[in-house]
Amino acid sequence: MLDSRPEPITDVVSELGECPTWDARDGALWWVDSHAPCLYRLDAAGGVRRWDMPEEIGSFALCEDGRVLCALRNRLLLLDPATGAIEHFATTPNDAATCRLNDGKCDRQGRFWVGTFGTAPDAPDGALYRIDPDGRVVVAIRGFVNSNGLAFPVGTESFYHSDSRSRVVYRLTPSRAPDTYVRDVVFTTSSGEHPDGAAVDSEGHYWSALYGAGAVVRVSPDGREVARIAVPTVNPTMISFGGPDLRTLYITTARYMTRGDLDENDVLAGRLFAVRVATPGLPEPRFSNM
Repeated sequence: MLDSRPEPITDVVSELGECPTWDARDGALWWVDSHAPCLYRLDAAGGVRRWDMPEEIGSFALCEDGRVLCALRNRLLLLDPATGAIEHFATTPNDAATCRLNDGKCDRQGRFWVGTFGTAPDAPDGALYRIDPDGRVVVAIRGFVNSNGLAFPVGTESFYHSDSRSRVVYRLTPSRAPDTYVRDVVFTTSSGEHPDGAAVDSEGHYWSALYGAGAVVRVSPDGREVARIAVPTVNPTMISFGGPDLRTLYITTARYMTRGDLDENDVLAGRLFAVRVATPGLPEPRFSNM
């Protein structure tokens, strides 16, 4: 771990920043403000471009054909960044009135995974969906409150997933039955530390943004916390490795508090941060829609 402090890299302030994603093709960083709602792109020269969304956007994936797969409340749309054209791709079975799509990421096979975030504070009625390139929607697992923490290591079919509300990070492994998964606990966090968005590095360690705790932790495959980075705002939401050497850790944050208001005293809340780290991350796969 490098001895450095995360620093803001743009003046953009998000109510609920999420889903930082490094675009290796263009040397750009994408992220969303779920509540604006909009998609942002920060280019290598420091310019920021914005695409407004028709409703809350929980996450997205860059596609092989250059478009962007956007996860809204209960539908997935394909955005052409060059023209702004939007095309419907798939619909998920969650009730959009009470539950919206949240954290999402592509696996190493180019399939998009996305879970739900419910409005009922403690109802374990969430679901994790797998979106295949042909538009098929698979319900992978149910029974949690706030789906987060997706991360896909290399060399294994298992992957990580968290329930932020219950403060548990799981490892999911395909079972013998088609499209079903076994869930094992990897680690739990302390009270007030909610495991939000995540990524894995090239050594197989899991990095998690701890919402409410102002920290990012690095966790070994056997569930031990081995490093912690202090973030100068209380609500980091998600992380991503980027830069030419994948040793820059990008961190989105939120002004939006758990209880639903905005914290006016946290002056760096909602900013996008970056910090250099010793261990590189892994390239994030694109959605295989070609």
